[in-house]
This record gives sequence, structure tokens and C-alpha cells, in this order.
Amino acid sequence: MNNLIINKNRVVKSVFCIILITAISLFQSCDTDIPPTDTEPPTFSFKIKGEGFERTFTQDDDFENIQLNLTAGAAYEIDYIGVDAGGLKYMSMEFPYGNFDIIGTLPNDWEDDNNGFKRWFYWNGDSNDPKTGSLISKGTIIAMELSANEGIGGSFYFDLRDYGGQSGSSNQTVKQLNIYLAQHPTEVRYLSK
Repeated sequence: MNNLIINKNRVVKSVFCIILITAISLFQSCDTDIPPTDTEPPTFSFKIKGEGFERTFTQDDDFENIQLNLTAGAAYEIDYIGVDAGGLKYMSMEFPYGNFDIIGTLPNDWEDDNNGFKRWFYWNGDSNDPKTGSLISKGTIIAMELSANEGIGGSFYFDLRDYGGQSGSSNQTVKQLNIYLAQHPTEVRYLSK
């Protein structure tokens, strides 16, 4: 019975992600109007694929109780999508500097920055030309090489903000996905509560 519930939850989450990806693809460059009021925070999905592993995380995941184990030296394809019907103001993804190499380039409207400790990709909206969302699609990251007895912890940090309506302050979605790089299989580890 538990497997049936787990499989049903995975199917529902997969369908949601397909709808979200389709919606953002349709609305990527879609203009919107900033509504008078907006109390709904932005939503996101982060898909990571590689080493026989594929998983999509959303703002609804229990990030406090999961850890993403990544294989040192492995390449991963990522998709990061943010959406807000009232206009997306800001979207970023942050991770430890030096733990990943980036293959290729970001979309033209995204920036890449670091401070020597962390690295982040970010996108800024324009209130004079608001959009419903943005994305990084088919990006590739390569985890740093480590020896058999080494491991490095860190996190992927997601931050999304909307305009909050014409008279409000931004609604914000902030999530942190704990990661651990080592010579182990790529998997999600569930932490005890």
C-alpha cells in the first residue's frame, strides 16, 4: 500500500512538473501586467539529471529533511524554472564556489557572479516590461573531482521574488537543498525528523 501511495505521489509530481515546464515554455517571453495586489509567492522547479538519476524539486518539497548526494566528477543536466502570474522580479540559484564547473553559457538575460566563497546565477525582471517567468534549460554542471575518502557538503540555494502587486512588497520563495559531493551514487537521502 505504501508503494502505491509513493508511486501515486511521484506521478502527480511528474504531471505537475510537465505542466509547469510546458507553461513556462509558453510564457517564457510572455508579457504580463503587475496586478494591483499580489499575495501569492513565485513557484519554481529544479530538475537535475545524471548518473542514472533524475529528480525534479519544487517549492513544495521538504527541503529540511532531504539531502541530494552527488557523485564527484560527474556531469549533471539542470533545468531551473521560475513562474509568477503577476510578474517575476528576481530569480537566482546559488551554490558553493569551486564545487562545480559550468559547461556552456547562460541565457543572455542571466548573470553569473561569485565572491570567492559562493557562485550564483541570477535574473532581474523589469517592472516596465514584466514577464511571467524565466528559466535555465539544459544547463550542464560538473561536480568537482574528489578522492575516495573525501566529501564536501554544501547546498543549492533558490531565491525567487515577484513584484507584490502595484501597492505591495515582494512575495518571496527561498529554499535550500542540502548537497553532499563524494564518491558515492547520486541519490536523495532522506534525513530523520
